[in-house]
Amino acid sequence: MSGENARWELEESDLAAWVAAVARPLAAHSPLHGLAGNERTPSAIDDRDRFTTALQLLARPTRLLTQRWGGPWRAFGQAWSVPSAGGGPVATLEAGADGRVAIALHGSVLDFVDDWLALHALEVEGEIPNALPPPLPAGALPLLLHAIDCWRRASYLSALRHAIGESPTITASEFARTLKAASASGDLRWLLPCFLQLTPGLDHEALLAREEHLGLLAELDLLGIATPGADPLLGFAETGAWIGAEFMLGWQQAVGLRLESFDGASGAASLAFLAPTPLANHWFEPMPSGDWNHQPLTSPALATQFLRFLAVDSAPAEATACRQCGAPLRAGARFCPACGAAVATSA
Repeated sequence: MSGENARWELEESDLAAWVAAVARPLAAHSPLHGLAGNERTPSAIDDRDRFTTALQLLARPTRLLTQRWGGPWRAFGQAWSVPSAGGGPVATLEAGADGRVAIALHGSVLDFVDDWLALHALEVEGEIPNALPPPLPAGALPLLLHAIDCWRRASYLSALRHAIGESPTITASEFARTLKAASASGDLRWLLPCFLQLTPGLDHEALLAREEHLGLLAELDLLGIATPGADPLLGFAETGAWIGAEFMLGWQQAVGLRLESFDGASGAASLAFLAPTPLANHWFEPMPSGDWNHQPLTSPALATQFLRFLAVDSAPAEATACRQCGAPLRAGARFCPACGAAVATSA
């Protein structure tokens, strides 16, 4: 617990005693609610002053970042972070197993971002082409994620049959059936259930696919009709095979985010979903239009994007916004830091 950052692990019952001693009253939206009441004297703890600071931030947050993570190679977990105003300390409550919890305090938002990237992202450098360029209609997004999962599934089945050189395919009816099953499964070994289960506060009704969204799979070179018929056989186009292989070989985890503001300025919440691979940190975020923005980001670009996400509610009202994705723009910016779109300049 040296330096500007500190972390404490303790029993939930002991945390409840500490909350009762130094952090009452709790705001209605505090993540400390739900702790079993405990009037006993809390146990001794190192660096009491900073521990108390962390609890008081968590007790009455003006902004609250909810995080859920999991994936093929990572167990489900969740945490709540409270970034203080002006880039100062960030307090975090992480739910543990067997009745234990962890409290962390980062000295600044930059320290918090560094640790967050180490936990949830991968080191990626170099230019990355965007195979799923925005805008992505909300109803089309589950179809796109499921198409990636279908390539993985079809490739596994082909390998089990020892079908050397066979191109993965799926029938239209099987695509529809597995889409419905995956959406309801909660199976975090697959990309679509990860997105649906890990992203807090999703509007699931807005994610319902419409018939016209199916055409986007062909437009983005993900899926196409290999053999027409009453139940056409769908084949994976070049982009579908490429991004499918990327997730099959290198995707291990994902994290969903929800940032809420309780300072009275706005009741809106910002959402995001991150699915990193060794080739790109895939960042998905809803746009003001209701469509979704997707960006495959390098490590430095993801750090910038995450910092922007954390500050989205505190952007000056007079700041301009990107016409493509709605992200705030700095004065004089030529390109959007979030989606890379050129900024229109007045004549």
